[in-house]
Amino acid sequence: MTKNSINVVWASNLDEEFRRIVAFSHTFRYVAVDFEYPGVIVQTARDASATTRYADMKSNVDCMNPIQVGLTLFNDTWQINLNGFNPETDLQSRPSIELLRRSGVDLERNRAVGVSESIFADRMLELLFGGGLLQWVTFHGLYDLGYLVKIMTRGEPLPDTALEFMRRVSYLLVTVYDIKYIAGVCDGLKGGEIGLMAVSKILEVDIEDGRHHQAGYDSLVTAMVFAKMKMTYMIDEFSFRGKLYGLHQRHESAWHPQLQQPHSVMWSPAPPPPMMMVMHDGRYSHGTYFCY
Repeated sequence: MTKNSINVVWASNLDEEFRRIVAFSHTFRYVAVDFEYPGVIVQTARDASATTRYADMKSNVDCMNPIQVGLTLFNDTWQINLNGFNPETDLQSRPSIELLRRSGVDLERNRAVGVSESIFADRMLELLFGGGLLQWVTFHGLYDLGYLVKIMTRGEPLPDTALEFMRRVSYLLVTVYDIKYIAGVCDGLKGGEIGLMAVSKILEVDIEDGRHHQAGYDSLVTAMVFAKMKMTYMIDEFSFRGKLYGLHQRHESAWHPQLQQPHSVMWSPAPPPPMMMVMHDGRYSHGTYFCY
């Protein structure tokens, strides 16, 4: 098992912890991100079009407030507790809120001593424009990126179209990977039609500490699954830049986004390469299978 310490962030230690995050960003190439939020009000049909999926996400994100953000660089993880969600008055899915409470999320403490979204946005700007050249990793990341864009635009409604949304994502993050999308073309991962924990089990990614449905832990699992997928399937990352599960959208630049169909190629597991760590500047260091 991999043992990991998740750094829990409140308003009182935000500045100190973000200084560490920015410092780490100059060393490692990838950051995995996960949001916890109060479920969805507008439900999306399984066979919905990309246009409908985006419209439903926009409707939910525009009227709801996120609860936690998880960020993982290498094997260091931060869980930022946000204070914008009021469990007494804000829109929410009751089953989702009950699940978060069972998973250990203290919504009342978040409200009392959590981080405001505006201050979190300020610190994220320091990371995005003063940190290293990170590449962002998600699992089924449409909602994660939706909430991140909403926070970074100070609560403005999301763009009306998926193309404009991806233009904003590209401006903020430059490079994004959605490993649920990638899993769809990897042999043995059931076409990607399974959840994060199921993928981690198939790939034998095992983490000792943490609880599913908390943002820090889920971002850590996302990071480890991405690392294991890269080694197992020898994935050509460039082919998947900017493609989100449910949208099949590839974004070549901030100015010329375009829709493409998903790849039809199916990767099969390759012989495992030497264990390595990929540093921010592209150098390789042997000794661990993380790619951060």
